[in-house]
Amino acid sequence: MLHGRPIQSAIRRLELGGKQLTNYLKELISLRHYGLMDDPYLVSQIKEDACFISQDFRRDTEKAWKGNAPARTTSTIPAQVETVQEYVLPDYLTTFRGHLRDRDVTKSVPGSRFSTGAANPAQAHEESFPLGNERFVVPELLFNPSDIGMSQAGLPEVVVQSLSTLPASLWPVLLANVIVVGGNAKIPGFVERLQSELRALTPADCMLRVRCPEE
Repeated sequence: MLHGRPIQSAIRRLELGGKQLTNYLKELISLRHYGLMDDPYLVSQIKEDACFISQDFRRDTEKAWKGNAPARTTSTIPAQVETVQEYVLPDYLTTFRGHLRDRDVTKSVPGSRFSTGAANPAQAHEESFPLGNERFVVPELLFNPSDIGMSQAGLPEVVVQSLSTLPASLWPVLLANVIVVGGNAKIPGFVERLQSELRALTPADCMLRVRCPEE
């Protein structure tokens, strides 16, 4: 956008959005934990509650494999976001939305793909399952669509493709005003990841600011 008007020749489209992310999460959960193929609305809620953008994919993959190693990290993601957590499904009697909680491995039911056992009587009839690398593998598609076989560049590269069609004299003002909007922009870590990847792809002498409006 320049002076409030779109520059049509520079517009680029990433052929991947929120619905594809929800469908991919639905497939992973149904394959690994609990059959939710016929409940996209619930899976969309799980995506909103549980997913985050990894700032270090290899590190988070290792943490998911180890089940939340106690090592400290300097990630910009809020400290309360652990890699492996448990998602409690709503029962639609007392609760109408699920929620995340710290995983308690002592409640696992041998031979079961999801947990229903609990020491607390109030949790006795809960249905829950662990979420590990699903939480960051799904939104990672925005940055690496090739993970699911799409022959398309990720979001940072698409932004640079758009920028490269414009005169270099416009780059500083555009890079200083990168605005992201929409549901995916609200995923924790999205702004930080886009900022860091764009910084590596754009001239160092240009100020880079990526912002997401509160509303």
